Amino acid sequence: MKACTMDEIRKEETMTCPKCGLKQPKSEECIRCRIIIKRFLDNAAKQKTEIGTQSEQPQQEAQVHRKTSSMTDSNIFRWAFNLFSKKGAMFHIGILIFSVGVIFMIHYGTVHIKMNAEMGFGAILIGSLSFMGIGWFLTRYGRIYALIMQGAAIALLFACIFAAAERYGIFPPVVGFIAMLILCILSGLLAVLQNARIIAVIGIGGAFLAPLLCPAANAETLFLLGFYLVLTTGILWISWFRSWRELNILGFVFTVIVGYTWGRIEYSPEFFPHFEVFIIAFFLLYSGITVRYAFIHTRPADMLLILGVPLCFIFFQGAVGRHIPYMMAASCALLSVFYSVLTFLLNRRALPENRQMVLLYFALAMIFGNIALPLVFSPVLKSSENITDWFRKAFFSPEIHISATILLCSCEAFFLIFAGSRIRNSFLLGCGIAFHSISALLLARFSSFYQVDFLTGIAGFASFLSSALSSYLLKQNSEKRLVSAVLLLWSILVWLTTGYITMIMNLPVEFANTGVLLILAAAAWGMYALSHRLSWEMMGSMLNVLYGPALLIFALSGLIPDKYGSALPFAPSPFAWLVAVISWYHILYLREKHCASAVNPIVHRLALWIITFGLCLELHKVVKISAPAESVWAFSVVGACLGLICTLILFGGSKISWPFAAHPREYEENGIIPLLVCAWIWILSGCISDGNSHPVSYIPLINPLEISQFLCLIVIFRWKRRMMDVGKTFLPSYVIEKLPNALYGTALICITSVIARCVAGFVKIDFYNTRLFYSPV
Repeated sequence: MKACTMDEIRKEETMTCPKCGLKQPKSEECIRCRIIIKRFLDNAAKQKTEIGTQSEQPQQEAQVHRKTSSMTDSNIFRWAFNLFSKKGAMFHIGILIFSVGVIFMIHYGTVHIKMNAEMGFGAILIGSLSFMGIGWFLTRYGRIYALIMQGAAIALLFACIFAAAERYGIFPPVVGFIAMLILCILSGLLAVLQNARIIAVIGIGGAFLAPLLCPAANAETLFLLGFYLVLTTGILWISWFRSWRELNILGFVFTVIVGYTWGRIEYSPEFFPHFEVFIIAFFLLYSGITVRYAFIHTRPADMLLILGVPLCFIFFQGAVGRHIPYMMAASCALLSVFYSVLTFLLNRRALPENRQMVLLYFALAMIFGNIALPLVFSPVLKSSENITDWFRKAFFSPEIHISATILLCSCEAFFLIFAGSRIRNSFLLGCGIAFHSISALLLARFSSFYQVDFLTGIAGFASFLSSALSSYLLKQNSEKRLVSAVLLLWSILVWLTTGYITMIMNLPVEFANTGVLLILAAAAWGMYALSHRLSWEMMGSMLNVLYGPALLIFALSGLIPDKYGSALPFAPSPFAWLVAVISWYHILYLREKHCASAVNPIVHRLALWIITFGLCLELHKVVKISAPAESVWAFSVVGACLGLICTLILFGGSKISWPFAAHPREYEENGIIPLLVCAWIWILSGCISDGNSHPVSYIPLINPLEISQFLCLIVIFRWKRRMMDVGKTFLPSYVIEKLPNALYGTALICITSVIARCVAGFVKIDFYNTRLFYSPV
């Protein structure tokens, strides 16, 4: 809505408020927001003018900075140039030397001259307060000099109170602690009110130096740690109103140096409760300082504090708690939970400038979570002699439990990919893929085939679930479709392999084989449900590609004896095979029903070939176990199976609407060709067999071998005739032309082998297949 000026308001009887936009009768005051119209417009014009003048000042300052920066080429020379050319630089140095000199003068007077301590501290107190008052008065005339004087006075007051309370005992330590607390608050107030960074830096710096410059060998541990916590609290309070990075870094560095030095010299196990409270409070305070600096003042993330605070915390925890079992595991777990919650809370109000900070916190949560659980399963860490030995064993010992690492790497990979896909960050996506790679390598390297414990199974399930969810998150990213496919393939392989090994190791062979086939069928139905409900086309494609080869590999594994001395899959489990085959075809039917283009026609060929091969292999194995070893029953059943399946396709294909009639090319034309080739090879190989059908006597032409051979020959001739009528096949024309000659030759060889078997059977002589080649026929 357009706001009205004062001239328009005078001409019209109604007006529109320039603030709330309410249209109302003309008056000097708005009836809704109660503002004076003329005063509001004047203030808005004044603010617009001030903004215009302020925008010109940074450009002028940038031009001056470019002129001065061109005079210096390196950072060292630039620093020296600014130190000796900046206004008040020598005064800065002088005040610092003066403050340090006063502190040493007090120590020298009380030790060597035997001066009354109360008198010296009283003089310093009066002088410091006078310095502070003069600095406050001079603020309006010379701001730099006034602020330096106030900072020096605050530093002297901190040193005076600390020395008087701890070194000389002029008043109890509790009184000194309260006085320093008040002085810390006072210095923060002065710095915030005057927007004086130098007061805060000098005051806090002098306060940190006070315990070091004044001998405090007899100082109590609780008082010393409480003193530094008070200073850190003051820094947090100042950072709540002002974003001064120098102050934050100064407090952090001083606290770490002093804490490490004191712990190296004075720490003993009886100080653990005090120092533990100090470490936790130090971590929480500086975490709050970091967050406040970045989010409230919209500044870029401070990498030193973001990474330095947790590293120093975990280092101090390892130093003071190495004698406590699972101390480091609990610390890493708490850090992971803390940073996870912090990431969740900050992500909602994160600005573009703070996005990197949120990502770093999320990465820290993942890293410490990855370290926590393996430490629980590592008793080798209990024998660490010191903190260096602990870190060496923690990160380089092979005795750390691998399963826990796989579990956490999988979880972290999913969360990283989830975060990266939500905010479209390639760095997080790359980290997630790297964690998936680590998990996969560890699972493949340290999971033995016949040694799968409970925790390894849980780790395998976590790897499967994490990879599948990550693949689903990446499916919408066109640049990461290959990665999504690889992750999905890995998840399916982990699921099937883990289920297979678990069944084989924990169940009897006959039940394990049935369980494996049922797992394959259940996995197929689950993949179909996911692809249909989530519109996940890649999952459906994986189902088409993997289910058949999985059944084929399961069938082929029967040819490899296991450690129990028997073939793994070929136990009496016809029900499981029936469920697996019916599930496959029913899933293909449902996918074609909902989306005709979802199933590649080649899948029907693959299904036909794999099912035929598996059925032949299954029947061969079953008959071979029950029939005598020297008989041809096991060999004949393979040809009979091939012939019956081809007969079903050729003679019953037109009567079965799906899948034969719906896909005639894939079954009757091209899909049946490999089966017929296998049947032809089987016929030729059967010609050199003696036809022994023990325990049944040999009878020509109704022998199981010869019945199967003639059945396969009839099917081949029938298919050849149909192809000649239809004229559709991918075979070359010259192959079709030469095919009758090959079939007639095969029939002649079969007749010859029948005659040879008859002679051998009735004359009671041994049958040698080499005699066929010397037959006069």
